[in-house]
Amino acid sequence: MNLSNITSNESMPNIEPDREIHSARTSTAALTPADYYAIWEKWENDPRTVAGEQRGQAVARMKECLENNTERLDLDELGLTSLPDTLPPCNKLNIIENKLTELPTTLPDNLQTLNAAFNQLRTLPNTLPASLLSLNVYGNELERLPESLPEGLKKLDVGRNESLQRPNRLPPNLESLGMANCRLTELPTLPNSLEKLEVDNNQLHTLPDTLPALLSSLLVSSNRLTALPENLPGSLRDIYAKDNQLSQLPDLAHLPQNCSIRLDGNPFSTSTLQALQHLYINLDYQGPRISCRELDNLPPVSLRNIVATWVPPEQQKSLAEDWAKIEKETNSGDFNVFLCRLATTQNVKNIPEFKQQIAAWLLQLAGSFTLREQTFLIAQEASATCEDRITLTHNDMQKAVMLHEVEKGKYDEKLPELIARGREMFRLEQLENIAREKVKTLKTLNVHSVDDIEVYLAYQVKLRGSLELSSVNKEMRFFGVSDVTTDDLLSAETRVKTAENQDFPRWLSQWSPWKSVVQRIEPERYAAAVEKQYHALENIYPDKLAAELAANGMTGDVDANRIVGKRINDEIMEEIDMALTHEVLSAKGASSLLDNLWMESLISF
Repeated sequence: MNLSNITSNESMPNIEPDREIHSARTSTAALTPADYYAIWEKWENDPRTVAGEQRGQAVARMKECLENNTERLDLDELGLTSLPDTLPPCNKLNIIENKLTELPTTLPDNLQTLNAAFNQLRTLPNTLPASLLSLNVYGNELERLPESLPEGLKKLDVGRNESLQRPNRLPPNLESLGMANCRLTELPTLPNSLEKLEVDNNQLHTLPDTLPALLSSLLVSSNRLTALPENLPGSLRDIYAKDNQLSQLPDLAHLPQNCSIRLDGNPFSTSTLQALQHLYINLDYQGPRISCRELDNLPPVSLRNIVATWVPPEQQKSLAEDWAKIEKETNSGDFNVFLCRLATTQNVKNIPEFKQQIAAWLLQLAGSFTLREQTFLIAQEASATCEDRITLTHNDMQKAVMLHEVEKGKYDEKLPELIARGREMFRLEQLENIAREKVKTLKTLNVHSVDDIEVYLAYQVKLRGSLELSSVNKEMRFFGVSDVTTDDLLSAETRVKTAENQDFPRWLSQWSPWKSVVQRIEPERYAAAVEKQYHALENIYPDKLAAELAANGMTGDVDANRIVGKRINDEIMEEIDMALTHEVLSAKGASSLLDNLWMESLISF
């Protein structure tokens, strides 16, 4: 049988040109490439083609698929109003964003994935390929689904088909079902195999009492639900039930820690919100992460009660009176919010000793008004919604503790510990500079949504061990969105260690807490150094400034006088401060504290 006989007009009334060949071939040998090309050519030249259809482009892609025996055929966004009845063999067919009102009756036998989202489909073929695993017809005009969908279908998305009737039966092996924006008032019977259910933006009043045991994702926001099932499966990892009519909640504490629940926009009773608030601040709570913006409208739990959740029971009573007075201090409310949010961070969940560290810190705060004043002021800057902002703020508070202890003389007789604290402050300062550069680079490159907080915290947390940053928290939640790479971290570590070897002695000599210590432990040497500085400013500074201005032809230049004068002044002060630092450490037999620490580590890079 040759092609000219097949395409003759004899005995073929009311059959479209491409269907003639297909009909004649159904019970004979497989189509040849020439057969396919003839079918597609007639489809391309069909007089019913609508302006804007790119049928030529579609034919070119089908030929390429056929000739290369590729698994995937992409016919998306070509303005097509129909498809040829015969498509090339393929496993994946992508026809999204066309103007199709129907699909060919016969699709490729081995088709596994069909994506026909955003068309104008009113019906689907009654028989779809038995091999089909994934069917996406989101955003069409379907009124019903075929009575029998393929038994092996695992993923089905029929969302945004607003006239769709509820299907009577779903495939028994279905794992993911999307029926958002379908005006559903009731769900179909769900198969036991289901792992993801997405039915947002419908008119559901209830959910089944028993949900599939394997369900991990339940997305039911923007419905009319008045309750969630009492026995939610322990397999759940995501529950989105925002903007419903929920007033109460079932027991959620049995769900795992890695389950995230969003409940914003529901008319919860005051008692329900108070119960959620209690979970929020309970450090022993091991349940899911629950988010509900209505909690922001509740009066905060008193600071004394928040503190009580951190300290051991035997200390709670003795601290109650102290913190009852403290909660009246300026900015104590900000610190209250900070402590509540700190209880939800990864450090609390994953580091057993973290709670004990915070308890000791709270005892220290209770005994020092100055430290509280500094700490509460820092708490003002913490966001109530960003976990990593809370973690970074806590890091800043620990730096304040360190400085407070130095200023109060804790390390006056412990110079090795003092220098270690100074080195840590130096490293943190260097990391802040590096993070600032990284943020600037990301913004220059127009990286989407640069988060300064995540960048700053990423350097601190990820280099905590290698740079011996004891005041820094061990964990952060959103490192993945910081855009800080492994190479960035290695480079930063090298830069900090190199800078410390080269510049730490000079930095230490200028560090205000160190100067306070020197003034206390070596008052005579300190006074002598101050006298040298006054003498230098009166006798050395004027001559140096005049000489440099004259050498550069800038005598009488007011701006040059100011800029050059400051530099010369700083150089004179630093030289005297450096001499004082070396003199004091030498007198204490501690000169080695300024030796380079990182030589071996640097060689390894």
